[in-house]
Amino acid sequence: MDLFQTDADRLLALPKIHVGSDKTYLLPKDGKTLEIELMSEDQSESFILNIWRGTIRLDKTTYGTRYKKIYILSRLDINGYHTNPDVEPPLDFLRPYVGRRFNAETHVHIYTEGFNDKWAVPLPHSILKEVSVPQDYLVQFMRYCNIIEPPTFQGTLV
Repeated sequence: MDLFQTDADRLLALPKIHVGSDKTYLLPKDGKTLEIELMSEDQSESFILNIWRGTIRLDKTTYGTRYKKIYILSRLDINGYHTNPDVEPPLDFLRPYVGRRFNAETHVHIYTEGFNDKWAVPLPHSILKEVSVPQDYLVQFMRYCNIIEPPTFQGTLV
């Protein structure tokens, strides 16, 4: 069952805090995933922040925010590959990206009703800026997902 677009947009915009505020998380090594529990500031909704590291391509990293473990509200792929659906998009702003292929490019997947996370767009530069260090993307991505009390990390993603 899909989320309605209005619900997904509302959930992404909700202020989020991480569960376990005194914990420091070790950034994952090659091929590993880190999942961090988040909740809305009013504690009415729960979310997960994912951090995944590539195995063969060590410069590939993925950050994601999920709702109810199955709904990917947003995902940032650093140096990732993806092809958008070649169909009429359900949202007007996706029209320029029909069938767009991302070849080892950094891009953002956006929850789209009926498609889940199958649509991606280039970095929206008003929100996420090109950086050279993957951890800088993580800081920007958490801000984009409205994580107002972000977790503390140890280690590097380089």
